Amino acid sequence: MKPLFTILSAFLITASTFAQTGIGTTAPDDSAQLEVSSTTKGFLPPRLTKEARNLITAPVAGLVVWCTDCATEGELQVYNGTAWIKSGVAPGTAQGQMRYWDGTAWLVIAPGTEGQVLKIINGVPTWAD
Repeated sequence: MKPLFTILSAFLITASTFAQTGIGTTAPDDSAQLEVSSTTKGFLPPRLTKEARNLITAPVAGLVVWCTDCATEGELQVYNGTAWIKSGVAPGTAQGQMRYWDGTAWLVIAPGTEGQVLKIINGVPTWAD
């Protein structure tokens, strides 16, 4: 019985000593709870339909999923504490504000005025009368 107690004690002490977990690394960064390291493979987050994603009870801000039927071909989404948003794209800050990709960065299109039409001029979305 004493050897079992000794082994169990050693396991519990060792398990509580390490604050981080590494997959593919023996020295995960101190700022990370989980670090995945590879030079030949990627990280695969949970893949859910929009319906399944919406069934997650009380998602925490920062939760990440791949929504298989969101957008045209699916997209990486993060829960921001209020809503699921496409990862990497900051939401607008004003009503009617939009963003477009210029080939290198997401740019803001300020809201137009009533009666204006959004047109593409030389590849750039522009408000016109």
